[in-house]
Amino acid sequence: MGVNEIGEAFDEITLPSVAEHTVVSGIASQAFANSNLKTVVVPPTIRYIKDGAFKDSRINRVYMESTHPSSINISWNGGLVEGTVSDFLIYVPEKAFSAYNADYYWGPYGQYLRKY
Repeated sequence: MGVNEIGEAFDEITLPSVAEHTVVSGIASQAFANSNLKTVVVPPTIRYIKDGAFKDSRINRVYMESTHPSSINISWNGGLVEGTVSDFLIYVPEKAFSAYNADYYWGPYGQYLRKY
């Protein structure tokens, strides 16, 4: 079952850390396009999120489980939030909130960051 099929049945998904004996390490561009998902929980195994990963979806809450933002490769030019809904937010662990805000790549997304 793909993400779009899951998105039709559920409004939240926790991405697995391992799938079919392989570590899940990234999120592709438009990975959630046209899904009805509202919430995505991203495990600490994720090492990259491509521009437009949440584009053309209804996702408005992304929960990052990693406390090490520098270990997650993203672009700093706004590509992460490109094509997202107007109330899109990224929740990060409270103890890592300042690290996300201070990070070279995550810092520009400060207006979208919230603590959990």
